[in-house]
Formats: sequence, C-alpha cells, structure tokens
Amino acid sequence: MELDELKKAWIQYDKKLSENLKINQELLKKITLGKSKHEMKLPKNYEIASVVIGGLFILYFGVQTCMNISEMKFFIPGIIAILISILLVIGSIIKLNILSKMDYNNSSLVELQKMINLFKQRAMLYRKIEYYSFPIFIITFFPIGLKAIRNIDYTSFNNQRLLVGLIMAIIIYYPFAIWFYKSGYDRKIKSATDFLSDLNKFVEE
Repeated sequence: MELDELKKAWIQYDKKLSENLKINQELLKKITLGKSKHEMKLPKNYEIASVVIGGLFILYFGVQTCMNISEMKFFIPGIIAILISILLVIGSIIKLNILSKMDYNNSSLVELQKMINLFKQRAMLYRKIEYYSFPIFIITFFPIGLKAIRNIDYTSFNNQRLLVGLIMAIIIYYPFAIWFYKSGYDRKIKSATDFLSDLNKFVEE
C-alpha cells in the first residue's frame, strides 16, 4: 500500500514538474520574443522616419522643380534628386512591409528568422544604393536646393564655395551613416536575430 501511494505521489510530482517546466518554457519564449521584437523597433522607426521625411522632401522639391520647369539647369537636377529620393522611399516602404508581416505571437521561430534575414538582405541592398547614389543626389540637390531655399542661381554662385560645400557634405555624410548603421541599425538586427537563435537552440534541446 505504501509503495502504491509512493508511486502515485511520484506521478503527481512528475506531472507538476512537467507542467511547471512547460510554463517556464512558454514564459521564456514570450520574454525572448518580446526582446527580439523590441530590438527591431529602432530599424522600424528609422524606416518610418525615412518615409515621412522622404515624402515631404519629394513633395516640396517636386513643387519647386515644377516651378522651374522652363529652366533646364534647375529642372533636370531637381528631377534626378527626386527620382533618387523616390527610389529610397520605396526601399523603406518595402522594408516596412516585411516588418509588418512579422507576427511574434503566431509565427514560428523559423518563420521569424526568415523574415528578419529577408529584412536584412533588403536593408543591405538599399543601403548600397544609398551609398552609391548620395554623391549624385547631393550634386543634383544643390542647384534646386539653393534656388528653392535661398533663391540663388547656382551658376552665379562662387564655384569654389560650391565645391567645398559638396565635398563637406560627402565627408560628413559617409562617416556618420556608416557609424549609425553599424552601431545602431545593424546591431539591433543582430541582437534580434541572436535572441531568436538562442531560443531556437533551447527549444530543440
């Protein structure tokens, strides 16, 4: 009789232990997924800001470019700058669309990892476009920018000052962009991926 009671007690204890383990696993999964989701907030907020700022830029300078449609020295650079801006805004919208499909509540770990990897691939692609197109963008931006903001004809502007301004813009942009992407944007994506990878290893074990 005592042996039967002992077996029964052991079965109940084992059941409670299994239930507690399952609860702890679910809690760990919820916390880890929450951390991964939190890490993706910075990239998401950056892309939202890029869409808003880029949209305002396209609207404002689109109007200014159309106002100077009869002067090709303003119209052509303005169109090029706007087209580059549209391309980058489209890139941000594509990345936001990927993030919007990431369902941390219902998707599997494998699906979430695939979505983050896809997001990272698109981010790298459009970052290359951004890096390569920036010199062209800044060169074409200056004519319509000076005209729109200060009503200055760049052809009458001091060429040396204009060249210095272009060079300074490029010198400031690249180190800052590289620093931001490496220390903020990319680090957050890596952290989000690492959280999911660690959780996946724990589940498999």
